[in-house]
Formats: sequence, structure tokens, C-alpha cells
Amino acid sequence: MILKELDLDLPSLDKDRRHDFRNEVRCIAAHYFSFLPKKFSVDNFWKILIECVDEEKESELYLNVKIVKIVFDYGSYLMLDKCNKKVAILEVLHQGVMKVCKEQNWDDSIFEECHERVVEADYCYRWIFGKPKQNRERKLVATVDCYHDIDKFVAKMIISDLEGNLVYECNLIEDVPNEFVFAHKLGDFKWTSNSELEFYNKAKQCTAKIDVNDRGKMD
Repeated sequence: MILKELDLDLPSLDKDRRHDFRNEVRCIAAHYFSFLPKKFSVDNFWKILIECVDEEKESELYLNVKIVKIVFDYGSYLMLDKCNKKVAILEVLHQGVMKVCKEQNWDDSIFEECHERVVEADYCYRWIFGKPKQNRERKLVATVDCYHDIDKFVAKMIISDLEGNLVYECNLIEDVPNEFVFAHKLGDFKWTSNSELEFYNKAKQCTAKIDVNDRGKMD
């Protein structure tokens, strides 16, 4: 099997707080996972789920999901600011993954590097979606900048000249911080003229029309 996902859960919470927690952890879990080899082979599970609990217990396998139970102080977590919440999320995630490493006799240096790279990025999960595209005159470049934070996901259209000077920017997507919610909204974009673009979701539906000359839309 190929490992496809890392996730965290806090099953002792009520429905709403549990939902909020699972959204908050996605920015770190997805960032960490992005540094793994594209096809990381495992024996009999496709997902590692770290359950945050009051008392550590043995790992278990359920429906091809490896469930690891790690002690986590949710009360202390709630007192933290955004930055330190990310630190706490990374540490419990990494602790759970390293426990699986030991059980599976994996090379843990791969996961140590994932941890280090998230820290080196200052816990900031930002990336460019797709490839930058020049307009027909080749004077402007359009880029979709994505930022997955603990409390929201934002995708922006950034238009710059060939020297990198900002010409125009606007929000394309602002959504809950969970890629399983926002991923389908990221499809493609194209220039339709030297000053106009269209942005599409994965279903190839146009969700935004942008006119670079309309400076009133700049955020």
C-alpha cells in the first residue's frame, strides 16, 4: 500500500470542538506530509491517525488505518496563540509518526527531515498552485499563491510584471483550513486577453473572472 494521509483526532471532544480541532491540525499535517516521498510504501495501511488522548495505549489497525494514541493536553493547547498551537500540533504529530516508525522498523531519518523542514519554514505552509502563466504580450505574469493556515485557507491571484513588481492581486478562495474541503476548488486558470483571466475549479467551472485594469478589486 501507499501511505496517503497523516491526520490527528481528539475523540473525547464534543462534535463541534472535535470538528474545529481536526480542521486546525490540517495545515501542519498536510505540510509535514508534503515532504514525504511521493509514493511511500507501507505494509497494510494507507493512513496514520494520531489520536490525542489522556493515557497512551497500544497502536491498533482498523480498516487499513494505523491508529496511534498519544498523550495530549488539550486544555493547555487552548491557551496557546496560533503560532504555538502549530508547534504543539507538529510535536504530537511527529511523536505519533515516530512511534509507528519504531513499530514498523522504518528509517526514521525521512520523518525527522519532514519535521525539520516544517520548522525551517517557520510553520508556514505556502505554495504556488500550478505554473505561473504569462499573458499574450508576455508583459505580465499570473501566479496563484496558496496559504494554508491554522484558521483558514486563502488562494490569491497575483499579477506582476517581468521585473516582479506587483500589478494586481485578489482573493480567489477563502475557506476552512482543510484541503479535503478546498482542494476541489483549485482547478486551472488562463488568460483570455492581455488584461483578463478566468479561474476554474476541478469541475472546469469558471469561478472567477479577473480584469487587471479593475484596480478597485485589489485587496
